[in-house]
Amino acid sequence: MVGIVADVVGRYEQMEQFVAMGRQATPTVALACGQHAIGGFVRVAVEQFRTRHPEGRVRISSPRGKTRIEGVASGQFDLAIVTDSPAAILKIAKRELYIEELFRDRFVLVANPLASSPWKATWEKLPVSRLVKAEELGGMPFILPESDASRRRQFDEWCVRAAKRTVDIALEVGGWQAILEYAESGAGVGLAPQSCVDAQERRSRRPVSVRQLDPREFPADAVRLIARKAHGKDEPELTRLGESLLRLLRRGGKGGPREAET
Repeated sequence: MVGIVADVVGRYEQMEQFVAMGRQATPTVALACGQHAIGGFVRVAVEQFRTRHPEGRVRISSPRGKTRIEGVASGQFDLAIVTDSPAAILKIAKRELYIEELFRDRFVLVANPLASSPWKATWEKLPVSRLVKAEELGGMPFILPESDASRRRQFDEWCVRAAKRTVDIALEVGGWQAILEYAESGAGVGLAPQSCVDAQERRSRRPVSVRQLDPREFPADAVRLIARKAHGKDEPELTRLGESLLRLLRRGGKGGPREAET
């Protein structure tokens, strides 16, 4: 509760400051999402929002998924982007929230093996023209999220279910961006969502190769938008500015990233 209380106190102090200065508080929309979403479709939506509503302000936070859900339920955030299932969202929030699927984000492998890497030949033998199966992931060092991350636990379970074993883990690091940067440097084979890889390709000049995982063994993530639900209605309870940002997030999520093609 410390983060929530600190946020409430901060808002109260801000209100006092505006009252003392005789000014009206700037309307704010609070959004929570993952770090890679900030530089992807969320960034596009926020830029469009600022053009349409220069009088408004957006506050973006990037805590873990569980904290985003708790923040929406408690009123700390107006909107949040998560990949948790509706059942998990209900369990964490302890109340019904408005849930809307924006798009599906498949998982891929990315690597840039050095000429001296002993696993270079194994990586290059992985198929490009078809989907890669779990049983083909042996003999390579992997760069994965930390062991307590939900996507990491999910990946381990998928590997055991499909191939009856896990992969060789060379490096654990938090954040998809960090995983991609280590993979680019030749440290190993990185796991990441397609949307994050697309965003990285636009920023980086270093070529990397990508392999598509079989979604039957590694199901795509459903990227969902959540908000508090209006009483007695299956629609979000938002301010005028919040509704505007929601419409822009819908447009960005459904129209742009390549992962929506799956």
